[in-house]
Amino acid sequence: MSGLRGRLVIRRHDFDLDVDLDVEPGSTLALLGPNGAGKSTAVDALTGIVGLDDGRIRLGGRVLDDPAAGVFVPSHQRRMGVVFQRHHLIPHLRVRDNVAFGPQAAGRRRRAARAAADDWIHRFELSELADRRPSELSGGQAQRVAIARALASDPEMLVLDEPMSALDVASRAGVRRDLAAILGDFPGPRLLISHDPTDVFLLADRIAVVEDGRITQTGTPAELRRRPATSYVAALAGRNLLRGSCVAGRIDLDDDDVTITSANTSVSGRALVVIPPQAIALHSDRPHGSPRNAWRTRVAGIEPLGDVVRVTLQAPDGLQADVTPGAIATLSLTPGADVWVSIKATEVEVWPA
Repeated sequence: MSGLRGRLVIRRHDFDLDVDLDVEPGSTLALLGPNGAGKSTAVDALTGIVGLDDGRIRLGGRVLDDPAAGVFVPSHQRRMGVVFQRHHLIPHLRVRDNVAFGPQAAGRRRRAARAAADDWIHRFELSELADRRPSELSGGQAQRVAIARALASDPEMLVLDEPMSALDVASRAGVRRDLAAILGDFPGPRLLISHDPTDVFLLADRIAVVEDGRITQTGTPAELRRRPATSYVAALAGRNLLRGSCVAGRIDLDDDDVTITSANTSVSGRALVVIPPQAIALHSDRPHGSPRNAWRTRVAGIEPLGDVVRVTLQAPDGLQADVTPGAIATLSLTPGADVWVSIKATEVEVWPA
C-alpha cells in the first residue's frame, strides 16, 4: 500500500491555502493549527468536496486531483474513510444501517455491506446499540459509530477531522483510546486534523503545523516540543519562544532591552531561544547566589491554571512564568507590580534561527 502525496493549493478572495502533505502507509500525520488556519479547507480538498486550483493529490497509485491535467476523482470514488467533528450520522437510520452506509457508498452490495457493518459493530462493542438511532446515542457512542462506518468501507486512507472536539471530557478519553488502537492497526496513511495539542501529541507520529494557510513547521511531537519554530508552536508545547542575536551564549533579544545568557555557547548569529515557564523564578528583590540571568520588569497578567499560576511579564514582552499560588501571595503579585526575574543559564535553550 502506498501513501499520500499532495500539494494543495486553494485560492479564495480572502484566503489562500498552499500546503504540501506527505503521509506514509502505517503512519499518522497530524495537521495542527489554530481556527482559520486552513485545516478544514485542506480536508475539503483531500476528500473532493472542493477541487484544487493548483497542485496535485496522489493516493497510492491513483491521481485524485490534478487541475493541470484535467483530473478530478469525485468524493465517493476516492476510497477515503472520513470521520467528521460531529459524526454526521444519518438520523433516520439505525446504527447497523449507518455503519453499512459506508461500504454501500463505496459500491458494495447490501448483503456484503451489512456483513461488514456487523463485523465492525462487534469490534467496537456496539452490538447492544445496533438497533438504536443516532438521537438515542451519547456523543462518544455516536463518534464510535462514525469511526466504524469509516472503517467498514475498507478505505485506503483515514481522515479524522477534529474527531473529538465536540465531545465532553469523559467521552473524549474513551474515543481517544479507541483511535489509538485503530491507528495502530490501520495499514494505510492516516491524517488527523486538530487544534488540540493533547490529541495530536498522543496520537500522531509526525505533525505539520499550519498557520495562515502555510506549513510553518513539521516534525515529531518530541521535536516540536523541544524546538518550536513559531510562537504558536511554543505556546502549544508549553514553552516561551524568543528571538535574538547570539554570540558565545550571550543573546540580545529582539524588541526588548534584555540580554540573557545560555550555557550553550555553540550558536552564533540569529537564534531562537526556548525557555520553559517553570524554569523562570520570580523575586521581590534582585536574586543572589549561583550565576543566573536576572532583570527587573513588571507583571502584565496573572492566570490561575490548576496547581500553578501563569504570570505574564512585560519584558521580554509576553514571557510567561509558572509559579505556585503561595509565591503569588508571598510576593503580593498583581498586574502592574514590579518583580525580579531570574533564569539559570542551563535552562535557556538556544538554536540557530
